[in-house]
Amino acid sequence: DKKDKLVEKEESKTGQVKASVYIAYMKSAGIFFPVFAVLGSLAHHAVILGNNIWLSDWSNDKAINGTQNIALRNLRLGVYGALGVGQGIFSTIGAICFILGGVLASK
Repeated sequence: DKKDKLVEKEESKTGQVKASVYIAYMKSAGIFFPVFAVLGSLAHHAVILGNNIWLSDWSNDKAINGTQNIALRNLRLGVYGALGVGQGIFSTIGAICFILGGVLASK
């Protein structure tokens, strides 16, 4: 009697996952979460690139009598901090959208 058994034998398949499975998964995740996960990740990497360019430009500043221009230093620190905040925000947006999209698709 199969009805009396608590455990049934499972079948496992080998090979590649069919494209239809990926398409069904993406459809159930909706369009919003995957798009914003990718956009958040792209924006995060763009801010990292901007951060690297900013630091490279900053390292080329000339010292005047062994000191830095205080106003320029403060500007550089402010932009560097803003880029760091932007990096955190975009990374968080991308991660949250990725997680919520996965949860939604798994239902």
